[in-house]
Amino acid sequence: MDQGDVFAANVAAKSAKYRYQTGRLFPLVPSIALYVPAGAAAEAPDEGGGPATVLLYRTAFAAEPAGKVFAAQLRRFLLSRSVPLELVEPSEGVWLDWQDVARHRAVLYVPHDLHLMSFSELCALGVPMFTPGDDYLVPFLAHVFTMYGQLCKETAGQLSTEEARAAQALFPYAPHFDDEAHTAFNTAMGHPGDVLLEQVRYWQLYADVSRSALVRRFDSIPQLVEQLLALRRGEAVESLRAAQEALRAEVLDIYRDALPQLLGPPDLPIRRGHRRRAPSPRLAGGTSRWLRERCMPHG
Repeated sequence: MDQGDVFAANVAAKSAKYRYQTGRLFPLVPSIALYVPAGAAAEAPDEGGGPATVLLYRTAFAAEPAGKVFAAQLRRFLLSRSVPLELVEPSEGVWLDWQDVARHRAVLYVPHDLHLMSFSELCALGVPMFTPGDDYLVPFLAHVFTMYGQLCKETAGQLSTEEARAAQALFPYAPHFDDEAHTAFNTAMGHPGDVLLEQVRYWQLYADVSRSALVRRFDSIPQLVEQLLALRRGEAVESLRAAQEALRAEVLDIYRDALPQLLGPPDLPIRRGHRRRAPSPRLAGGTSRWLRERCMPHG
């Protein structure tokens, strides 16, 4: 790495994984999806408590047997109890624009990885999200990671430096599985045998839906329906909008600090109204509070 380079990760899971693989601390600078019409959900009709439709968002889950069974069970539950909600499923080959997504009362979001760009997009859109709890989500992700995703064996590998080996000791589980290195590491850490679910559960702590306080989690279909009916959509949308605005301001501030260091000499012109500041500790490495809170492994 060149001394002038600045490295960051846009996903907490990748920041932690890079720490394991290289020994280096990659600060987290989240994706903010500036191309999405911010707050579009706030412009959606909200008469009588909001739209009566709930969208099962398009991820790999919807096409998997688990997703089809989940949708069928939810539809049956809504019908059998005459619940005034309608489940809308993704249609093959049909993609919704942002306004179409925003008009729904809420989105059922079941990710097939620790991070998807669609999460950042939905946050920017400002639509309420509901996601299954880990008891349901972790087994689904374990199934996915045997084929692809951030923990699949194709992403395995780490440096053999002393710095990397020291960083690996911070983690109870390797960020990949189904290979010899994974088996040796987990055995050395006292996890012999099949630890797939426990391993995925640990790394799921770094997932978008686990880290966000604005995602509503449910452990059963009745609990999901209860939460949907109790949802005060206007208040939920406003909370999402305020949180996204704060995140957007922080991320843009980070880039405003970093880009002059990368693109030119100290006299590089900057945006009118902004004074040049000292290099941000958020991108300087070390052990600043900002980095510790966002990048260090969970206890």
